Amino acid sequence: MHILMINKFLYKKGGSETYMFTLAKALEEAGHKVSFFGMADARNDVGEHPCVEVSNKDFHNDSKVQMAANALRTIRSKEAYTALREMLKKDRPDIAHIHNFNYQLTPAVLEALRDEDIPVVMTMHDAQLVCPNHMMYDLNRDERCYECVQGNDMSCIKRKCIHDSLPKSVIAWMEKKYWRMKHIYETIDLFICPSTFLQHKVIKNRDISVFNTIRLPNFTNAKHEPSYKGERQGVIYFGRLSKEKGIEDILEAARALPDVPFIIAGTGPLEEEVKKAAKECSNIDYKGFLSHDVLHDLVRHSMYSLYPSRWDENCPMSVIESICMGTPVIATPNGGLPELVKDGENGLLVRSKESLADTIERAMRIGKTMYESMLEGCEASEFMSPDEYEKKIEEIYQKIIQHR
Repeated sequence: MHILMINKFLYKKGGSETYMFTLAKALEEAGHKVSFFGMADARNDVGEHPCVEVSNKDFHNDSKVQMAANALRTIRSKEAYTALREMLKKDRPDIAHIHNFNYQLTPAVLEALRDEDIPVVMTMHDAQLVCPNHMMYDLNRDERCYECVQGNDMSCIKRKCIHDSLPKSVIAWMEKKYWRMKHIYETIDLFICPSTFLQHKVIKNRDISVFNTIRLPNFTNAKHEPSYKGERQGVIYFGRLSKEKGIEDILEAARALPDVPFIIAGTGPLEEEVKKAAKECSNIDYKGFLSHDVLHDLVRHSMYSLYPSRWDENCPMSVIESICMGTPVIATPNGGLPELVKDGENGLLVRSKESLADTIERAMRIGKTMYESMLEGCEASEFMSPDEYEKKIEEIYQKIIQHR
């Protein structure tokens, strides 16, 4: 079988790219051919795989003049459409697996696939089809938002959801209206949703039927390990340092609990705030970016890992990895997190009206028997390996191709 992977970034920029490359490797090891389509970038890492690249567009840093000039290309990329159709004619794949494409490749790639009659599967790494900023979270007001999901498309403009910019938000609104008018998302044969939460949000889109969505949780490369039974200390956060991830709540909790050691690892927009807090508070140890092996040891020797997201997470790999390493997770009950973190079984959820500091303090008072029960809960939690996931994906591909 020949599978075409389509994603705007062709290097390991984040979780969706890690997913794509890991799945591609598993498919190739199972005897399938994999090719790629995305944006040109010096960091691209597709190896010897067949690949077609189009011009790189950085929607984040456009000036107002550039935005005006690029508005139509942001809604529909003629270059992506033409390049993809040429690729499909030269070496026709059996199926295309779509990942992230909005604003750079644009849904023009779906047009090209439709015009060449190629079956399409899409993994919903985020809420891009129902929310113009992909997050269902208003960074300006620091609150979750479902207005576009519920059909109020003008909310994107009113809230200036795209980088707090009115022009960019207008373009995003135009993009959504244009492609809805074209019914382009109806051309996707199946949407793979890593969480039930996102699946329920996605089917509120009038172009997406409940009958062409399935829930298939993410796989993990992390090996399931017996929980470390030696002495553990404190809590650890590893991941992106940004507002929606609850970094400010972690720093507030650390200040309120000076006797609890906090380790923070990662980089992001709030890195300077974390560095400053680490200088002010002796119980905060900021590690920056860490190699896998170093991070692995820190997580396994921590009592809990933290995932206090303010926005609705989908199916975060960091949570899965922590549980696989045998460390319970303290998380907010947002989005798909409760589907991974079972309260009192393999971690704790922040209760209503309870702060993160309150939850951590409660966690530290848990008796030995209950804590050991959570360690056993981590060991009992089941997650698919890339090979197991590949077999399920292969079945999905075959069924779609057969029913065409």
